Amino acid sequence: MSDKPKIEIHNIGPVEDFDYTMEAPGLHVIEGNHGAGKTTILRTVQLATDGRTDIKPTKTDGKKSGEAVVAGRTIKVAKTTVRESGDISLGGLDDIDLTVLHWPKFKDAETRDRYRVAALVRLAGGTATLEDFRELLGDGWGEIVDEKLLPKDADPVELAGKIKRQIDKAAKANEVDAEKYASDAAAFLALHDGVPESPHTDREKLDADYQAAITKRVQNETRRKEAERVEGAVSEAQSRIDQAKEEYKGNDSKTAEEIAHTAWKDREEAARMVADAQAKLDAAKLNLTAKESEVDRTKAAYGAALKHEETIEGWQETIDGTKVESPTDEELLQDQEDIDRAVSDLKLFDAAEAATKAKAGEKNATELAAASLGKAKELRAAADKTQEIVSGAISTIADCPLRVELTDDGEARLVLDTDRSKTKPENFDELSDGERWKIIVPLCCAEDRMVVLPQAAYGEMSPATRLLIHKLAVQRGAYILTAQASDGELRAGSYSV
Repeated sequence: MSDKPKIEIHNIGPVEDFDYTMEAPGLHVIEGNHGAGKTTILRTVQLATDGRTDIKPTKTDGKKSGEAVVAGRTIKVAKTTVRESGDISLGGLDDIDLTVLHWPKFKDAETRDRYRVAALVRLAGGTATLEDFRELLGDGWGEIVDEKLLPKDADPVELAGKIKRQIDKAAKANEVDAEKYASDAAAFLALHDGVPESPHTDREKLDADYQAAITKRVQNETRRKEAERVEGAVSEAQSRIDQAKEEYKGNDSKTAEEIAHTAWKDREEAARMVADAQAKLDAAKLNLTAKESEVDRTKAAYGAALKHEETIEGWQETIDGTKVESPTDEELLQDQEDIDRAVSDLKLFDAAEAATKAKAGEKNATELAAASLGKAKELRAAADKTQEIVSGAISTIADCPLRVELTDDGEARLVLDTDRSKTKPENFDELSDGERWKIIVPLCCAEDRMVVLPQAAYGEMSPATRLLIHKLAVQRGAYILTAQASDGELRAGSYSV
């Protein structure tokens, strides 16, 4: 910069005449008694460099108008108006307010940090656009982030927070899926763990073997029942034979036939005797009657003998002709063993087949769980990078120790590493007033830039911090103007220890 910045103020507020030339970059301090007009000068300079001030300057009472010239910019103050003209040779902070960076007037820390970050992004001259965030997810962006839910013309902090919340939501859904799939895999494992493999591969043959064993068992049981029935019938026939034999007291049929034949011959002899001997007629007749009675009796006996033998033969035919061989106990035991073995083979085959399906289910569920968990990790990483994008937007500020971290709720927190922070960074909002000013002011120092530092802020700084800021401003070619109360007339000068 060729011209040295000069400040001239006449008849503005309590300041009638003030002239000061900043001979070199660095920290410059306005001094004077309380009410001398130090704050008025700071506000006027800020209006010239930044185009804004918390309170507009007014003319000195009793004067027609007031005027200020700050590094080439002229400000004229009439009764009700303030007019600016000319080009200023220094840059300012424009709409960035140091007090907003230091302590925005909001109740909660998250809101204060959101305003701080937005101001820092503007100070860095950078931004974080929607396109920057789209690169986090590539082709999968549209599946995860609903841009309709994103605010239009949002500042980077708000945009990052809302995008992070959507990505975290998708990550949480994948984590829930991963837990479900892991649970499914454990359930499938329980179904097949310890189940032996079946030596059989043909389920239809096992079914056929089982049906054959059942059929054979039914047939043998039917044979046994039939044998038991026949055995009962045989037993009944034998009993009847034994009873008939016991009850029958006559001769057998052959003997009875011989006796009957003899009787018949006797009857014939008797008839001849009747013919031969009339004299013996009466006796012969009596004898004939007796013999005829005997014939009738023997005929009856013969019929009874025939009937008896026919009965015996009939029961014997029952015994001989209806015999059924009953299965042995060994055969029936073998049948049961065959059935049990067929059932066991079927159970083993079905269990092995179910175990195979369970193994496939476990593998599939495990792969799905791993895929969901992997996707969740990718999304968590992408969500974390949203804060890197916002941090990147302020990283171009020289020696900026601040960075942005987003909470789980997507709220931006401005943090930094300090000597006190051992395991995690410290929140900028929790630093002391002096510590915050020590960080903020150097961030605003740039070549040919005028920074107006509130008097209260300067008063909160330690001598070491003031010296640090002064040296940094000299190094970067920046002009810092502040004020402090002291005895004596209104004056200004470069900072000195």
